[in-house]
Amino acid sequence: MHNRRAFFCVASVLVSCVTVFVGCATGSKTGGEDKEPSGAMKITAPVALAFKGEAGRQEKMKYYSASVVETHEEGQITRRKEEAVEFTVVTRTQDVEKDHLVWEMETVEKDGAVNLHDLAFPELKESLEYKIRPNGEVLQAGPYPRTSVFFVPPVPLPNRLVSPGDTWTLSHEWISMSSGIPLKVDLVTIFKSALKCGEGLCAVLEISGDVSISGPLQEKLRFESEIKGYLIYSIDKGSMVASRIANREAMLTGPTGMRVHSCMVGVMREPTLTVPGLVDEMKCNPEEFSTKIVQ
Repeated sequence: MHNRRAFFCVASVLVSCVTVFVGCATGSKTGGEDKEPSGAMKITAPVALAFKGEAGRQEKMKYYSASVVETHEEGQITRRKEEAVEFTVVTRTQDVEKDHLVWEMETVEKDGAVNLHDLAFPELKESLEYKIRPNGEVLQAGPYPRTSVFFVPPVPLPNRLVSPGDTWTLSHEWISMSSGIPLKVDLVTIFKSALKCGEGLCAVLEISGDVSISGPLQEKLRFESEIKGYLIYSIDKGSMVASRIANREAMLTGPTGMRVHSCMVGVMREPTLTVPGLVDEMKCNPEEFSTKIVQ
């Protein structure tokens, strides 16, 4: 199964900001997590990273998302807004077809006023049916159109067998439902290492990339974006176990600008898979731009 938007706090804050403002500049990149984690395992043959499932299977994921938005005028901060939301999503496998899975996803708990649709999740007590291929391609997402954020692949999975050290890319375009602005995400994923994960193995995946604005606005805006993070993906179960993603973007139009920092953490709560060294803290500081997920 899955972590419905493992990497997707990425454009949610951007979309909201572009809706109310078109405006700044980001800082420099920070380093990755290069040390091999405790519990690292060697694998002797390439593996498939793909969604798997069996009818009746259920998973519960808990998420925390936070953002800081600053508006600037002539180099001075004129407005600062902080938002956070904590929520729990239950995903049930309804059916397993030859070329896709059928999921029912429901948000069962929510603490915070953030619009979960901006994060590509159902709202509290809302239930959506998804049809998705093993490689992450979304075929149906409730009543939402194919041009919506709900059709961005929930996890950047490869289309081939992979081993630690391999890389692959994901590129996807959609249109903001709130602003009508066309957006594009480009991600590079690195298979960093394998970990013992319960009775099986998990893959530690490092992601990096950016979100860009498409269409006429692309020529009018000075815009920068950076995404980075780590995912822990169960090779055996075909499910997301944990994720920690940070994002920052900035826009500038004349003397006025906006800077956004956001982060998102997700951890599977049911069923439980023990991951040695997992950073299980359900909080993140968007201004730290930190994504360490295993010790």
